[in-house]
Amino acid sequence: MKFPHRLCLASCLLLAIGFGRPTFGEEPSAFSAHGPLHYRNHNPIYLQIANIVPMRVVPLPKGVAEAAVGISYANIFEQFTTVSHDVLLDMEILRPTLSLAYGMGRGMAISVELPFTHGGGGIIDGFLEGFHNAFGLPNAGRENFPRDQFVYRMRRPDGTLFESGAPSFVPGDLMMTLRQEVLPEVRRRPAIGWFAVIEPPTAKASAGWGN
Repeated sequence: MKFPHRLCLASCLLLAIGFGRPTFGEEPSAFSAHGPLHYRNHNPIYLQIANIVPMRVVPLPKGVAEAAVGISYANIFEQFTTVSHDVLLDMEILRPTLSLAYGMGRGMAISVELPFTHGGGGIIDGFLEGFHNAFGLPNAGRENFPRDQFVYRMRRPDGTLFESGAPSFVPGDLMMTLRQEVLPEVRRRPAIGWFAVIEPPTAKASAGWGN
């Protein structure tokens, strides 16, 4: 599958502009959102388990809603052999996400995130190889395979094979999070809280893109 170059460039432009997270329900000066960046591992193998993203302990104030649109892009190459599997991953992944959070009061907030996955052979294999070569860094065997191809393949010693095609904006697993700040931040102690995550299997697990 040919990866949409214009879509990739547009996504990178959006990332360069900034990470805007509009907040509604309270004056801007009354609540300040300082990260962290909501980035997760894009390796499809790790999408089959609950993949917790970084989050701040201090939740939204009561009655405040926060909507966010995120776009991330990753070049993935992994080739290894174990006693149970022979794995080859060679792809580039574009992952847009839609999320909504709401402050419930008493230090609690609930949030929901729906990701989508779009993949292909990509356009930056040559750039990465050149960058690594320029600084004497290893390419992890990337140079032994054709550039800008999509491969998601796993073999077992008994010969059984799993192979998936490139996804086209397929929905990922829905992530629902409940979190609460237990102790606020003070001079000699960071804020302390807890969180719970439920990840309904809304992605297509049989294709290797969810749990």
